[in-house]
Amino acid sequence: MPILSAVTSSRALRLLPLAFALLFLVSLWPLSRRHQAETRNRATDVAAEIEAIEALGAGQGLTLDQSLAKLKASGLGAVVLNEETIGELVSVGQLEIKASSVAGERGGPRVPFVSLTVTDPAVLGRVQAGLVRRFGELMRNVQPRGQSLALPPVAVTLVRQTPLGLDPDQVAAAKKAGLRIIARAGNPSGAGTRYIHTTLGSLRADGAEVFLPQGDQVLGRRDALETTLDTLRRLGMLYASPEFAKIGGDANVLAAAPELVIRLHTAQTAELDRLSPEGAVDRFVKAARERNLRILMLRPQTQSADMPLDAFGTFIEKVSQGVEAEGLELAKPHEFSDPSPPKYYGVLLGAAAGLLGWMTLAAMTERK
Repeated sequence: MPILSAVTSSRALRLLPLAFALLFLVSLWPLSRRHQAETRNRATDVAAEIEAIEALGAGQGLTLDQSLAKLKASGLGAVVLNEETIGELVSVGQLEIKASSVAGERGGPRVPFVSLTVTDPAVLGRVQAGLVRRFGELMRNVQPRGQSLALPPVAVTLVRQTPLGLDPDQVAAAKKAGLRIIARAGNPSGAGTRYIHTTLGSLRADGAEVFLPQGDQVLGRRDALETTLDTLRRLGMLYASPEFAKIGGDANVLAAAPELVIRLHTAQTAELDRLSPEGAVDRFVKAARERNLRILMLRPQTQSADMPLDAFGTFIEKVSQGVEAEGLELAKPHEFSDPSPPKYYGVLLGAAAGLLGWMTLAAMTERK
């Protein structure tokens, strides 16, 4: 008996609706996948630098917490935080760099040394961790004596430039306001695998979800760039690529790890100053609509106003409204999602169509 006759007419007819349903569902899958991908790809974040926010708020008599809350209500979704340095803590009086000397061996000349004296005990752990991260073995066995810490035998200028991670007060304020954190860090000379691992790990531990390069080079450029990418993947962090910026290593990241990249648009205050308020808003909205830039990092268009933070809030609000008017969503941005169906989709669709054809032919044959 032929194979087709093994399927009775009644059984084939009963199964035909199921076969049609299977083919229908399989054909809808790429549409659903495209819808999900396009929804993710529409998510756009409006960000600003926390130092600028704090300065504008202070000019209006507001604390950082109050300033962030006001801008959050205007549409701000994220803040950009820079790493603090030892030099910055010295400038605000939390640290002192002191030069001294100790007696030489066997009556020899005194040996000069430089130490850090902590005037704010809360920063001692951060300072020690930052020095170990930056100078490695030179600091491995250095232990604090009271509130003082001997410096490694390197130039004091290098010590002052040592990054300490994000400012804990700024991190706490951003989290309290419900704002996402974009962390900006540079590529100091001598940064190797250990420095990259510990630096990015520290930023992620502080809640940063996106890494933004600072200065002329991406962290790890050149020989350790793969370490940076592997570490970002392991930590679940994304890389913000600034549009139009000439940053060494940025093109390499775009080529090697597009799945980690979110494109960012910003403008310097001098550029914004040449635009009308409407033109400045249009610039950012077009960047999101026409070029798919998903982080819009705004800077104040004016530095002088009776209510400077409110003026910046109006700018943020107009950009946010313009973005939403274009059908985009103010939300946490994601790496680009490819809406194309997977490679095996054609095989699956062909199998479903073949099954339907076989069952249809079987039913028609039996009816004859």
